[in-house]
Amino acid sequence: MNRYGFGVHIAEITGFGEEHLTAVKPVMAQILAQAEDGLTVIEDHLTRHMTTSAEVTAFAESLGLDKDLGMLAITLLLTSRAHDIYRERGIPEAIFTDTMKNIRIACNEYAHDNNGKTGMTRYAFISRNMVGDVLRHGRLEYEIETFSKEDYEAHGITVHTGDPILKIHIPSDEPLLVEDAEESFRLAYRYYRLAPITPFMCESWLTYPGNRHFCRPDSNIIRFMECFDILESEDCPKCGDLWRIYGRHADFDHPETFSENTSLQRSLKAHLLRGGTMGMGFGIFLYDGEKRLTRKEQN
Repeated sequence: MNRYGFGVHIAEITGFGEEHLTAVKPVMAQILAQAEDGLTVIEDHLTRHMTTSAEVTAFAESLGLDKDLGMLAITLLLTSRAHDIYRERGIPEAIFTDTMKNIRIACNEYAHDNNGKTGMTRYAFISRNMVGDVLRHGRLEYEIETFSKEDYEAHGITVHTGDPILKIHIPSDEPLLVEDAEESFRLAYRYYRLAPITPFMCESWLTYPGNRHFCRPDSNIIRFMECFDILESEDCPKCGDLWRIYGRHADFDHPETFSENTSLQRSLKAHLLRGGTMGMGFGIFLYDGEKRLTRKEQN
């Protein structure tokens, strides 16, 4: 299958809306007709982990394309090379397909923030999906990272500074149900096989203890946070993830203007207007393949 056919195939099987497919397919064809050699250069840079958002944007603009629609089209055309990389690394086909869903997620996020327009801007992160450094296993994504905090101990197991650890990323395309997260932990444990007792970590606004001030105790956010021992947290009045809740074009200096379309938007807005804040938390737990092990449960 050629680059165009493979890119369209990936868009279709990962759930692209018809309106986005209709918009991006002629741009993909135009790129191949006008600058296939330029695309080959980007493929080479991708393989060597050298490609950047700036390079992709410049390539799109050199062809007279809208840079964000061009970025989406180029990314879909690169999925053929990404597929080769996955096969070379022995990564199963199902994981490749699930991980490529991030392209559709980025497109949908862009459309949400731009009145339905087709495009994307998150190439920097998605390029890590493309080379298999960040992989999706069920509901969540993972990468192997080095533990950067002071030694952590629970249940007689110590995670030392510098030890490998599974870092969790949270795609935005589905509700974050703890039951789905638990299944994802099992899948990731079996895939990576880091150690009989594997440490997992998450650094996110979703693991910020202050979320208790505006979330119900039985909310998905609090239930997910309670999976972890929170080692550190930091207040972030203009948290970089506010865009995930209110969109990229929200006026983050004026929370009184925030939308109130969802219960989360309403409760967080009220919290901020009361003088509250958002933040980031660093959470960790140990996993034995069947259950999580934390200090909370130990005590």
